[in-house]
Amino acid sequence: MKGKLGDFIKKIGKKKLFFIIIGIPCFIFYFFIISQFYLIASALYFLPFLIVALATLRRKDFFLRATKLSIFLFLIFLITFPNVTDWGNQIYRRMNRKSVIETYHPFFFGLNTTFHNWFNDTYGIQFNEVKDEINKLQNISNFIYNPWWRRYTLDPKYFSLIRYTYDFNPPRLAFDHLPTVSEIISNGFTSDCTGIAVFSVSFLKFMGYDAYMAEGDSHDFPVVFINGTSILIIQDQIRFEPFRMYLFLPINPIYLNWWPGVGEPYLMYNDRYLIIPRPIESSLFDIYTEDYVFEDFFMPFLNGELMSIFLSWPIAIIALLGISFLINYYNKFPQRRKPTKNDLPNILFGWTILSMGAIILFLLCVFDLSSLGFLITSITFGLTFFSSDRDLANKLKIFNRFTVT
Repeated sequence: MKGKLGDFIKKIGKKKLFFIIIGIPCFIFYFFIISQFYLIASALYFLPFLIVALATLRRKDFFLRATKLSIFLFLIFLITFPNVTDWGNQIYRRMNRKSVIETYHPFFFGLNTTFHNWFNDTYGIQFNEVKDEINKLQNISNFIYNPWWRRYTLDPKYFSLIRYTYDFNPPRLAFDHLPTVSEIISNGFTSDCTGIAVFSVSFLKFMGYDAYMAEGDSHDFPVVFINGTSILIIQDQIRFEPFRMYLFLPINPIYLNWWPGVGEPYLMYNDRYLIIPRPIESSLFDIYTEDYVFEDFFMPFLNGELMSIFLSWPIAIIALLGISFLINYYNKFPQRRKPTKNDLPNILFGWTILSMGAIILFLLCVFDLSSLGFLITSITFGLTFFSSDRDLANKLKIFNRFTVT
């Protein structure tokens, strides 16, 4: 038996065997994730594959390179969703988005009474006496989550049922957690915009509104149609949802959104429909030119808003050097299982490219061109992977002097 197995391995080669056993399953898993997480997450998850594949995949040692790429992609998903025990729930909910919109959750029966009492105590009139539908919707939305509560006032009319928290905080531990109403309740009424939208849309549906959860630029929010929705049913040939995908003509949509700069949503759904309100290519363009990450994280860090500027820049320099080291190690493994001094030219060259990219990105953000952030980041990392893979540093005198002969 051992002889036959040895002959089989020798026949197809170890590199092909590792690709079959490891590479193919990892690729299948990663692209299954991309196909189910959809639009924002899918577009962002596709970028690492595109960058590294274009920079490192070539005929020489193709199967080894492809296997390493598949493992690299799997690790990216693991880093963004380290809570492995929650993978099944997250994948299922994205395959069946309507499952998180729970119109008849038992908690809502008591919450409905609480809301009406709060409204009456706050404004001195019954909720049903209000004629302005927009005013009614805004009060429901602010009752569930009010971003101004405790920030500026403790006035009871600024009550907020849910407190905002980031998904990377326990117990979610995820880049983008899609919760259920029960999870939000059991977590002490805490969630980010995704959970707030899930809870709000479910409660709005309970109250009889034609509500949808909208996904936009790094933000989710409720949308309500107060005069109905004209829907054109189109058979979905790509995604096998338990319900069909729809295109729609909106009539009087109300955006219950505390972040108006987010723009038009990429998709909307509730417990019945999944709606694509705009061409997907338009959504993808907006996703890849979205500046949230760079304006809210990259710039505040370098500007010293998160810590002293005398610490942020040195940390950034060290971090880029570490990233260059990891990229070089990725390209050289397993030919070199341990880094050597001969890797220094590639590490320094990669660090130079990454540093130049960071400086360019910083200047673009200063001049309000942060929409080019993903483009600059992709080019920078692509060049770093490419130069390290081809040992370009050893062809430049300024860097090859560090090579040990």
